[in-house]
Amino acid sequence: MSGFSVHHMMHYSLYSFAEHSPDPIYILGMDKKVMYANSVFVNLYGWTTEELNENDFPHVPPELREELTQMFVFIDQGQRLFALDTFRMKRNGELISVKITISPVKDPEGCVTAYICVLRDVTEIKFSELKYYKLFNEANDPIFIYEQDKEGKPSKFLDVNDAACRMLGYTRQELLDKTPYSIAAGS
Repeated sequence: MSGFSVHHMMHYSLYSFAEHSPDPIYILGMDKKVMYANSVFVNLYGWTTEELNENDFPHVPPELREELTQMFVFIDQGQRLFALDTFRMKRNGELISVKITISPVKDPEGCVTAYICVLRDVTEIKFSELKYYKLFNEANDPIFIYEQDKEGKPSKFLDVNDAACRMLGYTRQELLDKTPYSIAAGS
């Protein structure tokens, strides 16, 4: 690789990173057209680079098209980073929960030439969170989650389950505004 300039090496490294990433990635040009979609994107979503452009981002569900407008505003403003938790759609209509991160690609002079869009599939994580929350809220016993102060003493509640609310006679929001000490002092 000694015959490569730093510019060529960086270009090759970017391509290699995108193609070998475990996450779906596409590169968006300044004209807001997809220049490249890695094989993981094509295999997971079923849309090729050409189809993404011809069909105006078909992986974005119709009810979430406003997100494209937000993304384009971000690009037009030359922002450094954009992140969004949302859903995207496979060719077969299946929705995937994703965390999208968009970062600029700059040329040697520092001018933005493209944007890398990484779509991390977080469906399993979201499913686990839902299972946890269901278990948490349907528990028969009161559960209190709270912060600790610098001395390790209970501080503000971070979350409480439905059983805790019933036991103490407060709404969830009322308990989240309290500490274990303020409840103990009130009884």
